[in-house]
Amino acid sequence: MGGDTPCVERLEGWGPIAHYLGTSIRTAQRWEREMGLPVHHAGRSKGYRVFAFAVDLDRWLRSREQMPNAGAIATIQEQRSASAPPQSAGRPWRTAGLAAGGTAAAVLICSVYFGWFRQSPVRVGAITFSHQELQAWASGKVVWSYHFDQPLLPLDPKLLRERVLIFAPSPTPRGEVLAAVPFLSGQEEGDSSDALYAFSSDGKLLWHDDFNQHIEFAGERAGPRWEARLILSANGAKPGDVWVALDSFPMSISLLQRVNSDGRQATYFVNFGHINVLYDFRTASGSFLLEGGINNECDCGFLAVLRVDKPSGHSPAYGSLPGCDSCPAGNPDHYFLFPHSEVSSILGTPYNGVIHIAADRKHFQVMTREVADPNGTADDWALYEFNDQFAPLSVTFSDHYWFDHRKLSEQGKIGHSVSACPERNGTAIRAWESRAGWRNLRVRSVVPAGQS
Repeated sequence: MGGDTPCVERLEGWGPIAHYLGTSIRTAQRWEREMGLPVHHAGRSKGYRVFAFAVDLDRWLRSREQMPNAGAIATIQEQRSASAPPQSAGRPWRTAGLAAGGTAAAVLICSVYFGWFRQSPVRVGAITFSHQELQAWASGKVVWSYHFDQPLLPLDPKLLRERVLIFAPSPTPRGEVLAAVPFLSGQEEGDSSDALYAFSSDGKLLWHDDFNQHIEFAGERAGPRWEARLILSANGAKPGDVWVALDSFPMSISLLQRVNSDGRQATYFVNFGHINVLYDFRTASGSFLLEGGINNECDCGFLAVLRVDKPSGHSPAYGSLPGCDSCPAGNPDHYFLFPHSEVSSILGTPYNGVIHIAADRKHFQVMTREVADPNGTADDWALYEFNDQFAPLSVTFSDHYWFDHRKLSEQGKIGHSVSACPERNGTAIRAWESRAGWRNLRVRSVVPAGQS
């Protein structure tokens, strides 16, 4: 596996990011602070400080195109539309945990904005929740609304994008708006129990489902209540099929549900640990779902590779974990566990879950958060690259990871210097396949220029 391998396009530094967006550095930085521009901070030591994935910037531009008073972004998107390839409506963003919010205003409105496909007659460009009401927006105004008979949980606007999917028209009776609605559960302050609602483009309710599943896995019994954090429409799926990721609370179990155009659901995959990211990835051998998050057996990051065209069972145990009594038949194509890094282990980070997936046609990258920065500006991360045969090729640690490593070495908490760290030569991940079971795979380390 020697030699360089092509990567998903990554822009390093504010200059290239701003140039790609067609704006100034100051404006790009303001968009990150105020509008959630997907930029990653690599640290304060030598080398580049920030980076971004081109596919994420494209997706961010499309998602803001119908935002009220977003003329500047819409202009940039129009200027770049000829060169920016269209993306699936269901491509996910980097995910984060659910956050409850409040305000002294009489009506708290949390907004979520989605891409507007110019080539299709979809009328709805954005969805908001307000108290007991769902509102559909187009061209800066509400075109229809739906009133529920119970209050909704106020949510951080940045997280609502994971709860709504807006469809282009299709031959199926699928509604053009699919929303995971967060009803206040009444159990504890800030709790919700989600339900899935499908609407036509003119606001007619087509069907809804209350997520009443019960799952017994690894000695835990989960559900309901379920939180629907991610909704994905994948390439290569049957027309109208979508995937919904459900996390149980307070338990460890998560489900990936396949929902057809009539609202019928089938449990597709069960994981012992919560799901953070969904991504669809098409290769010469078929269409796959990439699912990442936390595996609670090892308290570490996981990646499951699932075929779009068949159920995939549950996360495989690598120790004495009890089985799953109500999981679907079948197995994932691949399942990977990412070990805690040396810095993560020393600092006692409880989880190093997968937080981001990006892909091009031949490769995909999986990012784990090794140590979280309380200010959210300088996380320690590891970036694993895979080819389209799902073989791990390399791992790159963030600039700030080596900054923290150096401090721990100076404090005597790590017994070697950065230059002598074994992780500079690579690391090993655990990999599972249905025919071979578990094995360790050695992954070479890539050290970018400027890291010492």
